[in-house]
Amino acid sequence: MTPNLRTFPSVFLAVALALAGLSAGCGSGGSLSAPASPGAEIVPASYLVDVGGRYQLDASGSTDPVGGGLTYSWRLFAPTGSAAVLEDHCEDNPLEVCASNDDDVCSDGQGFCASDDDCAEGATCLFNTGSVSSQCTTGMCRVGEGDEGANASFVADLAGSYEVRLVTFTSEGGTDIEVAHLETYPSLYVVGSLAGFGGTEGAALAELDDPDVFAPDATRGAANPVTGNLLLLDRTLGVIREFSAVDGSVIESFGETSQLTDPVDLAFSETGELYVVEGDGVVSVFNAANGLFVSVFGDVTSGVEEVVNIAVSPLTGELLAVDGRAGEPARRYDAGGVLGDLGETAVAGRLVDIAFSGGLPGSLFLADATGSLYRCSADGSSCEVSAAADSLLAGGGPSAVAGNPSYAFSAASSASVLLADAVNGWVVACNDAATSCQVFGDTDTLSSDFSDLFYAPTETPTTTSTSTTTTTLTGG
Repeated sequence: MTPNLRTFPSVFLAVALALAGLSAGCGSGGSLSAPASPGAEIVPASYLVDVGGRYQLDASGSTDPVGGGLTYSWRLFAPTGSAAVLEDHCEDNPLEVCASNDDDVCSDGQGFCASDDDCAEGATCLFNTGSVSSQCTTGMCRVGEGDEGANASFVADLAGSYEVRLVTFTSEGGTDIEVAHLETYPSLYVVGSLAGFGGTEGAALAELDDPDVFAPDATRGAANPVTGNLLLLDRTLGVIREFSAVDGSVIESFGETSQLTDPVDLAFSETGELYVVEGDGVVSVFNAANGLFVSVFGDVTSGVEEVVNIAVSPLTGELLAVDGRAGEPARRYDAGGVLGDLGETAVAGRLVDIAFSGGLPGSLFLADATGSLYRCSADGSSCEVSAAADSLLAGGGPSAVAGNPSYAFSAASSASVLLADAVNGWVVACNDAATSCQVFGDTDTLSSDFSDLFYAPTETPTTTSTSTTTTTLTGG
């Protein structure tokens, strides 16, 4: 049956006519055949690394149907603001990263060089003309060829999504494209002098300068799941300021939160709304995308005389408020008012913060200012003190607790929950059962009051910056 070409979209019609013309031009005795395509394959050593960690990518398993040897071309698409680039490697060991050779020569023959700056004016460095690099165990560094070859690597300098594209070429012109999407563990931020740490191993990343200037007395913080930016609450100034998640630069006061007079704490809901409680117990709701005022949720002073912390339950959507007085539980609210106590949370000597397990909220954790961490069922029942955490916490130290959104991955299994200790000056990380705890990475090197801690969003909203030049595909 002959198809009716009038029913085809114009692009299909054009392709059909072009193919018909090619067929007619070949005569009845022959036909054109496309070159055999290779099979591009990217195998990362891990699909998920910590911020500051290195992705190692291996394409040596790509197939070559021709047998003449494959040519590789890589491209990297990184989160906006990232400085990540594909790295150069040693010729004899493609897993070794390098940047220069010891005996490359200048184009005028006058001396050795690692860059054009090492040569006289008008001369350039002839990369890869030498044979030795001190950065390689043996052999030379393939300078400027990090986007070629069967192996590639880069350092993930920001949390978020990285995309890698590989094009493989056969000797006869066949091509294939493979794409890998790589997610980087989110960063942990510690409030006081705001500083970032790797989200699973606690490696120190950077201290951000603008928060010290524009929110010098910040006591609480949160990451906006819609924009990825950081919000800091400064009760002394009565403001909630927004900072860039890329470089920590100040943006401005967040939307219409500038109407508040005495903000105490803030929390995002699973549906993308920002809740802010003031000292009088009134909770206001704002749009997370633009900070515009939405409504007054209600007053949480019913049963809570000294609200110090709020959270939104990822299980029920209820607003949870912490009473900072000794022996008081957290309480549950909906828009109609108080619903009751949150389980057995009054077990804490003086409850100051609560957090659910990251990712899959199967546990609830309580920060007890008297020096303890409690693990409860998600509804606040069956609470038990963590003996492992007690040995690392000082009396009066615990100030905030947070769930690790990456805890389900093996690299984060020992850091399901993190607890700030303002007396010892460090963050304590425990597994989900709270039976094994340790100081979290480099957090004990930070000079801060450790008043709060929070994680960056698990995904960066946009991915636009790229490394390497555009590859033009040509067919044979």
